[in-house]
Amino acid sequence: MPPVHADPEQLWEALLNLIRNAVDAMPGGGNLTVATKKNGTKALVSISDNGHGMTEEQARNLFIPFFTTKADGTGLGLAHTQQIITEHGGRIDWTTKRGKGSTFTIQLPLEVGA
Repeated sequence: MPPVHADPEQLWEALLNLIRNAVDAMPGGGNLTVATKKNGTKALVSISDNGHGMTEEQARNLFIPFFTTKADGTGLGLAHTQQIITEHGGRIDWTTKRGKGSTFTIQLPLEVGA
């Protein structure tokens, strides 16, 4: 995979948040997949789980600060993750199916000349 121009600590924080959310979505265990690929001038990083998926309301409010479904959550994790990715010139997309799981895909621009 060619390099992306990013702050490694911030990028790790964003990825770790998505991984933790995926693990939380599978309280009885499950499969977590992290995959990367190049798509033109973009690097794609996908984090998928086969957990409980999201309701329409949860999906609609994903990146809204303070929205949470967790008893001990702050509702800031995904909002912060989105901010990190956006500040790096990228975007974050998701798909979800209730009872089947969710996938979050981060797109980041590759370094110039990569």
